[in-house]
Amino acid sequence: ASFSAFDEAVAGNENVGAADPAWFFNSASADYHLSVMGAAVFADIARWTSGDPLFDIDGDDPRSGVDGTMEHAGADLP
Repeated sequence: ASFSAFDEAVAGNENVGAADPAWFFNSASADYHLSVMGAAVFADIARWTSGDPLFDIDGDDPRSGVDGTMEHAGADLP
């Protein structure tokens, strides 16, 4: 895997691993929207590719829609 985020360390190119609860708004309540700290960590580590969603999981933040564009990793855009 490359250009991805995981909850543990994973070999590959440009991966982020070992999740920190401070990366999320309120992980104890299962609110995994990114916090300010998480937004900084996840910025520009994923690449949008053809077939990826054009909007984040909430449907309110658009993705780039351009192959190869670096974006925040994860389902939700901050």
